[in-house]
Order: sequence, then structure tokens, then C-alpha cells
Amino acid sequence: MARFGHRQLEYFIAVANAGSFRRAAEALYISQPSLSTQIGAMERELGAALFYRHARGVNLTPVGRVLLREALTTVAAADRAYRLARLAADGSTGDLKFATITSIAAGLVPRALERWRINRPGALVSMTEFRNPIALEQSVRDGQFDFAIGPKPGTTFAYMQSLGAEEFVVLLPREDPLLKEKQVSLAMLSKRRWVLFTPDNGIFRVHESIFARENLIIEGAAFTSQTDAAVNLAAAGLGPTIVPSNAVPEHLKPNLRPFHNRYLREVFAYAPDSLDPFSGSFVTELGTVVAEDATVGAD
Repeated sequence: MARFGHRQLEYFIAVANAGSFRRAAEALYISQPSLSTQIGAMERELGAALFYRHARGVNLTPVGRVLLREALTTVAAADRAYRLARLAADGSTGDLKFATITSIAAGLVPRALERWRINRPGALVSMTEFRNPIALEQSVRDGQFDFAIGPKPGTTFAYMQSLGAEEFVVLLPREDPLLKEKQVSLAMLSKRRWVLFTPDNGIFRVHESIFARENLIIEGAAFTSQTDAAVNLAAAGLGPTIVPSNAVPEHLKPNLRPFHNRYLREVFAYAPDSLDPFSGSFVTELGTVVAEDATVGAD
């Protein structure tokens, strides 16, 4: 029985993404007849059409949608195998490909990468951020990334490493009277209108947990899916918000206040397989940054 080759799958993915044989051929730097021949051979092998053809381009058929889902996973896994083999052949440099959530991408990752790259100037780094930890977890399970950095996943992975915990704090508007306090409680802020997150951001669930812990129903002044937008809206006076302390830029650190009853979320690195030494060295550096951040938050 014949099998689709790696290149055929890449061609198919390109056409699906472009919605056009012509645009896909241009992106792949091959002729449109050659691309059409490859897709046609795949369709003959399957005995089913992969695309609906029409004057303005193409759309996936139900069979095509099934193949696209599997093709993305297969191509990602093959690319990962190649990169890991190249890394094994030359341990002096490598290719770091990982995913994380938005708040960690804004706060912890840049500091860790800056330190880690000092002794690895030739390292190639590819990072993708997700707003939702569930989507992050699924992307790694599908083989799209070597590892993930985020909250503890809901299911078990072959590699799971706790890196410490990040602290969630209240970000108050500038010149807020509560800034005279060293710590705050939700009771102090129960009458305020808040800057809140939409459900597609993982911090939404943190807010739910914190407010439920105090048995409070909070009114929103603004709703956003972006961590940096929540920070800026709160600082501008629209209302307080709750974010990881590491996601707040230095010039707004004076606006942060911890809770009397601290709220911590554990940070994990996880992957479908054990990490190679190259990736492991970055995770170690990130763990150091998490620990330093926790020490500052406890002061």
C-alpha cells in the first residue's frame, strides 16, 4: 500500500492554508501544474477528492479536513525528529522550539532567554504563545512543539518538571489610596469595578478561583483577552486587575500589591518525551528566574 510522502503532505498543507493552487505554488516556488499533479496523485490514492475546486480557489472536503488534521501532526513530528537528530550531531548549538502562555511569555521567558543565550549566541529559538493553558497542552500533545511552559497540565506527560510558582497580585490604578498599604485583601476592593479577562485567557480561571475563595461577585469595568491590555487599563484607572507579578513591566511595579492570603500558581515544563540537554538547559535557566521572582515577591 502506498503512503504519502513528507513533501506531498507539505504540498497539501500549503494548498489548504492558501486556499488556492496558484498561491500555494508561488509560496512553495514550484509550478502550479507540478503541484496539481502531486495533489491529484494523493486523491487517486485515497479514491476521494481533497478539495472542492471553484473559480476563486479551493476549499477542503470532509476527507481533506481529516487529512489536514493528521498531516499537521505528522509533519510537525517529522520536523521535530530532524531537529533533535541535528542537535545530537552537534551539541554546541541547536534549535529551541517551545510554547507557553501569554503571561509567562511576557514576564518570565524574556529574562530566561536573555541569560541563556549569552553562552549560546548561535541558538535558534522559536516560541509560540497561547492565551489558554488547555490549547497549550493540546498543541504539545499533538507534537507541534518540543515542550511547553505553563500551569500544571490536566493530564500526565512523559516529562513533567515543576519550576516553582508565580504569584498573582493586584495591580492598582496610579495614585490609588490603597497603594499606601503593603498588602491588600479582596474585601478592600469588593465595591470596585474590575478589569477582567475573557474566558479564552487562562487568567480568567484564576480570577474565578480567587473571587470564589472570598465568596465575592465582582463587577467588570472592562474585559480583555490580552494580559498587557489588562495591565495598561488597570494602571490607567479603569479599575484594579489581578495578574502574575512577573507579567507587569518595571515602571508599573510600584502599583502592585500582594494579597494578605497569597495566591500562587505552580509553573511546569512538560513534554511528550524527555528533554534533550539543549532544551533542558533552558528549562533550568527558567527555573532559576521563577525562583528569583518568588523571592522578590515574598519580600
